[in-house]
Amino acid sequence: MSSLAVVTTSSSDLPSGSSVPSRRSGPYNKLNGRFYEPLFLLKALGQTRRKHTAVSSDMDGAGLSRRRLLDNLAYLCDLRKGGETTCAVAVEDRPECYKFWLAANGSRVLPEMRNALVAVLEDIRRIISCPEDEKQTRVEALILKCIQFSIKRVWAEKVRLYKSIDECKRKLKSSTSYDDTVLFQWLSRFRGLDCEELCFLVYQERDSNDMKGLERRFNLDDGSPIYQPHLELYRKLRHRLGRLANHVRAVQQVVNDAHNFSFLFSEDGFHVICLLPIPSTPAPQADALLTLPGILMRMGLKGSKFKEYSTAVASMDQSLQIIKNMREEYAKPEPATPRPR
Repeated sequence: MSSLAVVTTSSSDLPSGSSVPSRRSGPYNKLNGRFYEPLFLLKALGQTRRKHTAVSSDMDGAGLSRRRLLDNLAYLCDLRKGGETTCAVAVEDRPECYKFWLAANGSRVLPEMRNALVAVLEDIRRIISCPEDEKQTRVEALILKCIQFSIKRVWAEKVRLYKSIDECKRKLKSSTSYDDTVLFQWLSRFRGLDCEELCFLVYQERDSNDMKGLERRFNLDDGSPIYQPHLELYRKLRHRLGRLANHVRAVQQVVNDAHNFSFLFSEDGFHVICLLPIPSTPAPQADALLTLPGILMRMGLKGSKFKEYSTAVASMDQSLQIIKNMREEYAKPEPATPRPR
């Protein structure tokens, strides 16, 4: 096999504001550049500003239920914030048993993640086969167990939620509006709780009138946001409430979907196997081709669509500094590969 030459030119060797000359010769370098450009572009653009697009699928009900089951199992194994424990779960039908495959971004916490998945699967098997009058108690016990598995993540989410609550309450404190007073009092209910109590309370409040009132403060109606000055503040608060509620919701959904696939949790047993992460492809350096029109062209936009999007991103670049932020992402050092414990 032929080897690839490594270009060691550093952007620090160039005058300020310059780019590394283009090194995209050859199919591999071109493909590698096109792979990273959209990723860094999305990072530079930030989180979604409007409603998220619902997942569309031509799967039947069983297919969607299976996907949700595996997605939620992966979520319950994501024990830390930061991406290292972001993972995926798949099932293989083997003659001897069903094999659950667990793959994560990092290997340091992988044994702990495997233990959590095994414990969840064993509890699900017990819940499926237990008498109906015991199910709810067992489900609540599993929720508490899962919160404890991911307590470091839950604690970090709690801290972020309290920061958002304090920011919102400072905005609301001086208001004489009835709606603002109601929201201020409602937010105070989430203070002073431990992680488990907080997750359950937020989940219970997910469809309350107060939660809907919060959502109305940032939902878009005919393109015009309500309470425009604090739009992002309220959206972030709602997002952080949802993160904590999902620790309860995910377990509820796992149990519901598991009843459709009870054969996966039979007494014949199952086996959980971990896949060690492989090194990621190094990101290329920013070069002279890194321009917004160039990125749009390489994404396949042509004609009127190209003109429309070029105008839009040029306007956004003035306020969001898209290219500047993308160059900063390219300049970041590669993360160290964590070693197994």
